[in-house]
Amino acid sequence: MGEEKRYCMQCMRELNDGEDSCSHCGFGAEIAQTEPGIAMGTVLEERYICGKMIKKNIDSAVYIGYDKQENSIIEVREFLPDKIALRADDTITLIAAEGYEDTYEEYKRSYAQLWKNLMRFRGLPALFNVNYVFNANNTCYAVTDHNDSTTFRKILNNMDLESKPMTLKRVKELIVPMLSTIESLHTASVVHRGISPDTLILTSDGMLKLTGFEIPQVRTTKNELMCSVCDGYAAIEQYGFSWQQGSWTDIYSVGALIYELLTGRTVKRAPERLNDDEIIFTEDERKRIPESVTALIKNCLAVMPQDRIKSIAEIRNVIVPFDAPVSNVTRSTAPVREFDGAVRVRTDSRRTAQPQEEEQVKIYTKPKQAKPGTKTSQPKGVVISEKDRLRQIEEAEKEKEEIRKRAEAEEAKRLLQLQEAEKEKQEKKALRKDKIVTSAPVAFLKKVKDKIGEKLGFADNPIFLGVVAAASVVIICIVLTMLLYGTVLYKYVSAPVLDNCLSSFAFLPLNEDKNDEASFYEVPDFTGLTKEVIENESAFLRKFTVAFEYDYCDTVSSGYVFSQSIEPGETAEKGSLITVYISKGIQMITMIDVTSMTGDEAKQKLTEIGFSVSIKTLNNNGFRKEGKIVSVSLTPGNTYPKGSEVELEVWGAPVWETLPSSQESTTGQSGGTTSENNNNNENPFGIPSIFDWIFGDRGW
Repeated sequence: MGEEKRYCMQCMRELNDGEDSCSHCGFGAEIAQTEPGIAMGTVLEERYICGKMIKKNIDSAVYIGYDKQENSIIEVREFLPDKIALRADDTITLIAAEGYEDTYEEYKRSYAQLWKNLMRFRGLPALFNVNYVFNANNTCYAVTDHNDSTTFRKILNNMDLESKPMTLKRVKELIVPMLSTIESLHTASVVHRGISPDTLILTSDGMLKLTGFEIPQVRTTKNELMCSVCDGYAAIEQYGFSWQQGSWTDIYSVGALIYELLTGRTVKRAPERLNDDEIIFTEDERKRIPESVTALIKNCLAVMPQDRIKSIAEIRNVIVPFDAPVSNVTRSTAPVREFDGAVRVRTDSRRTAQPQEEEQVKIYTKPKQAKPGTKTSQPKGVVISEKDRLRQIEEAEKEKEEIRKRAEAEEAKRLLQLQEAEKEKQEKKALRKDKIVTSAPVAFLKKVKDKIGEKLGFADNPIFLGVVAAASVVIICIVLTMLLYGTVLYKYVSAPVLDNCLSSFAFLPLNEDKNDEASFYEVPDFTGLTKEVIENESAFLRKFTVAFEYDYCDTVSSGYVFSQSIEPGETAEKGSLITVYISKGIQMITMIDVTSMTGDEAKQKLTEIGFSVSIKTLNNNGFRKEGKIVSVSLTPGNTYPKGSEVELEVWGAPVWETLPSSQESTTGQSGGTTSENNNNNENPFGIPSIFDWIFGDRGW
């Protein structure tokens, strides 16, 4: 066997013999790994080589890696949460910090589930493929495609969006392909919770791709880990409030992204918008952006989750129809400056119906790699001639034709696979037929026929063959009858003689050994699946009996499984009953009118129906009834998520004011307060007057 290949731990290119430093990137073997990463050169699953740590997130560490089987550069993500995980001395094994054992296991399961869900969506245009997810060293690893592109934030920083925002056409070209991927993720209850220019990658072909996936706990404040909330793009439910998170959480982020690209301004933090959630558009922006789009942005950025649109399809239905040339969109006549990254068509208000020369389009192009020692500058707009534009259109048509041919080839391949499967099915059927023909009973009858033919010499006589066939049918019926009665007797009679007799028939259903390993199966993970998927999967129903129950769930969208009676990975006997619980979504409850109750009565009643109640006591000077409700924070008749907080303001115990002493009354002569000043105090004796009794509250 040849000598093991060596690779650079920074760029994963193969090193030459005797080479200690990489000739490509200059990385030296003496450089140590960044703490708390695993040692460079560690091989996982006897396949994946881990190199330098290229990123440390709150819940994981990301290493550049190499797949020895596929001979490709990859990225390896290790579940390595801050604060709650430690690395054992001189090993790659992780251990939970003291007091965080349960939290570590819970978060590890959440991390594995996230990346397993993402692995289902290999091939989506706006995702980097997740190739493999596995557990080892008391942690979880995810192997993904390598990403060496720059973030969308860095590109936006090189633009002057405030004075030269993107056109709606350019925004649509960037956003729409990504929306389809987000919608697919939402169907499996995968919510990103961190969509922003910092977690988006703009590839060389102009496509936006989603990165920055982290477990839900990291994307929400008030948890065991540090928080990674994207201010300006994070919804209010991510700031520790009791509202449920779901697809509408990502919709808020998408709305904030579209708003920034079209106006050049970012949205204020969601908690700061609780009292004023107005989204402002200038006069120029209202002329440039269609009214339906501005209304869409406002709906996406509604602070309260129940006020937002609930599906990505609604965003796509508004944005996609705007596919006309940018010059046809109403806009301000103010001059605009060029910027990198957006498509601009020069408008001319003096256009007529006469044919004119085609407008020149300014397109962002990726700059070529500069030679060492030369000065570089930001990429500039390139003017494309009519000839080049037609050539680009022709190339686009060719690309569409190639895609169509690839689709036809895939369809032909699929049909061929179906034909091969049908052929295999027919072969198995023929094989079963041959087994029947060559079985012991048939062979016995054939042997009897041959013997009789030899003795009597007329085996080929049709009459003889008919008699033999009839006798065979009678014998088979007798045997089947005996077997039927024998099986019934065996089920209810436990006799050694009967066992010895029937055991000679190998095909009889004898008593099964309940400890047989073939009778036990590993329980699958139903989380994130729908009832239809489970019912259509014959493998599930062949092994277990599945029952469905519905219940409210704050963390999983309606229609998807959020729990099951037997934990995934456990072993259960064949046919065991597994109850899966399907989410009915967040439970909404109606606020009732409690103004006629006392504070304690209202708290008890509201708590019973699902609200979280807090009482604020107000000072009572003796004229108000103790415990009477002054105000309620929620409106009666409106519906709110279960667990919403209600604040009640009630009058406290009366505190009667006392009459000032004579010494205090006389101090007014020396510049202090006199008894005359008490005229400004309503009822200084603390005793209700006759007017209060007649016109005021009699509850004192």
